Amino acid sequence: MKSLTDFMLSIDHNKYSKSDLEKIHYASKTIISELIKFILLLLFSVIVADFISFIYITITLLFLRPFSGGLHFRSHISCFIFSVLFYSIILFIPQTLISAGPALIIFLLSLSIIAAYSPMPSAKRPSYSVEQQTMFRSIAVLSVLACAIVYFLFFNQYMNLVLLTVFFQSLQLLITKEVKVHVEKKYKS
Repeated sequence: MKSLTDFMLSIDHNKYSKSDLEKIHYASKTIISELIKFILLLLFSVIVADFISFIYITITLLFLRPFSGGLHFRSHISCFIFSVLFYSIILFIPQTLISAGPALIIFLLSLSIIAAYSPMPSAKRPSYSVEQQTMFRSIAVLSVLACAIVYFLFFNQYMNLVLLTVFFQSLQLLITKEVKVHVEKKYKS
């Protein structure tokens, strides 16, 4: 991956600071990795389910994940494996319609978690100001509300994918928070 990124970034290293070069390298490596992951997840989803299911899950995550954050891994392969597991859980849950009452409870629970814990960015990303964090949290909350509105307006079997994606994304935030608390306690001891 590194040699491909270096090849694609044939830039004059003298024009940028070491910090800027690291950011450019990280961003380009992430874009390449995400593109490969996207294609492989698409193939996986089409094989085990269908293209429409992939689109519903992916669009929901595109609106939610960048602003809420979630679990982050040290390697791209670990991230890919987790992503396959994430999609698998959602795709393999029976797609029977969840009635309005339980769906509302799941959305409200997810909304509460996302409002409380987002954003949870990667440690490799630059830190965000309080204003940026507030903006990301607001966008994440609005994304959940938009998903809930879409769910109830277009109530069908594919809407369960939206509901489950929001729910499991919020669970990632809980897990991430607990991991951070555990790690902080471990290093303080």
